[in-house]
Amino acid sequence: MERSVSCVLLLLCGLWSWVSPVPLTIHTEVGEEVTLEPQYSGDPSEINWKINGNKLVDMELKPRVDILFYQLGDRATINEADGRLTIKNLTVGDSGVYKVEVLVNNVIQGTEIILIVQDEVSPTSTSTMGPTYSSGTIPVSDPVLDVRCLQNGSVEISCWVEIGTDPSIYLTVSGGLEVYDVTSSERTVRVTVPPVSPPHSWNIRCSAKNSISERSTNQTQDPCPGEVWPGIRHLLSPIAVFVLYTVLLIFIVNDLRKMKDEKNRSERKTRRRDQMEMEMEPTYYNDRN
Repeated sequence: MERSVSCVLLLLCGLWSWVSPVPLTIHTEVGEEVTLEPQYSGDPSEINWKINGNKLVDMELKPRVDILFYQLGDRATINEADGRLTIKNLTVGDSGVYKVEVLVNNVIQGTEIILIVQDEVSPTSTSTMGPTYSSGTIPVSDPVLDVRCLQNGSVEISCWVEIGTDPSIYLTVSGGLEVYDVTSSERTVRVTVPPVSPPHSWNIRCSAKNSISERSTNQTQDPCPGEVWPGIRHLLSPIAVFVLYTVLLIFIVNDLRKMKDEKNRSERKTRRRDQMEMEMEPTYYNDRN
């Protein structure tokens, strides 16, 4: 009973760690300094920061290894005790969606922070679509991928964003020698990929961005069931020809064998008949002596 309760609590903790609360929004000015603080509980073994879906800093605590910064250079520092990220001499280009993932007992606890850096801070507002910048721009949300197999073996791939002002969506589908690139200024982009022979998997990447943010999603799609048939038909062609010729050859050999057997039987009958006729012929003797 206690083990069951523990498993349920662990599952609930894992699910809760993936629930995305409303991101914290921080407004500041160019040249200022900001500290972004992750929200988590427990003793972390790893803390990783990203900006707009791209790696910013990786910090492994157990075992402790060198901290890796991928962006911002010497303008960024991280507190090795709690993972707080400090950025100095802010620029407008530092604006974006910052996400930190904290690994505690093999469970990831995430925090998302929207940082807005402007030359002059002006009043902002919020809407049902999300936080709004002073310019009226809303950051894009994570793109959503939908992959469907069609009856003819084709793959229909759709990508869209639910939140964001004036998003541009870039969808790339690659596999083998085929590459499909689709761009749209609408909220949804769609492409239909025909079946290929031989079948292979597809690497799918969808990116959404606007003037202040960029997010991306990746996925690998196995061949649809219908895509196998062109390959099978390709293999069946020489196999079918081989089987057909083999069957014809067997029929020809059997016919020749039958003809030979018939001929042999006919010759034997003829020899037997001639022999019997010879045996039945009368024998005449000379009585003159």
